[in-house]
Amino acid sequence: MISIPYLICSILSFVPAIVCHEACHGFAAYKLGDPTAKYNGRLTMNPLAHMDKYGIVVLFLCGLGFIKPIPINSRNFRNPRRDMILTILAGPVMGLLVGMLGVALYRVGLLFVTSAASVSKLWLILEYMFAETNVRLAVLMLLPLPFFDGYQILSFFLPPKWVYFIEQNSMMISLVVLVLLVSGALSVPLDAISTLFMKL
Repeated sequence: MISIPYLICSILSFVPAIVCHEACHGFAAYKLGDPTAKYNGRLTMNPLAHMDKYGIVVLFLCGLGFIKPIPINSRNFRNPRRDMILTILAGPVMGLLVGMLGVALYRVGLLFVTSAASVSKLWLILEYMFAETNVRLAVLMLLPLPFFDGYQILSFFLPPKWVYFIEQNSMMISLVVLVLLVSGALSVPLDAISTLFMKL
């Protein structure tokens, strides 16, 4: 059973992280010539513009939800393949950069929070969770599996018949990945990679 304080901290960390991730996809696409996200009102940090109604329910139930993907039209790009890869990378890269900022704020906070005041400690915990959430999300999204950014990039380099096979079986593969995530089987490698980035 997830405690209320932990759920609140998770939501306060996860929502800005995932919104920033998606908004950066849209902003990168816009800068590279595709205004689709802008016309759909998605170049904003307002969570209401990005949240999916089912994703909100999942978020409040378990502290981890999902949002609507950013609409992108690669035909507007000057170099569709290159610009699409850059657009996809924008989300995870920004997550790592924001995570770096969160770690820096946490380290600075340690220098000034010398008392055991609950408010101060809670602020430090939020800073660390915010940093960790951004890094973990970036690492997760770079997985080379269907529905993740990593696979979208990988698909540009795979033989067409492989891409066709994966997309034909994407739902089954995604269900397996979901089971692995929920069961915690992917936690060890994800935690190891995330911890490495946090230390760096």
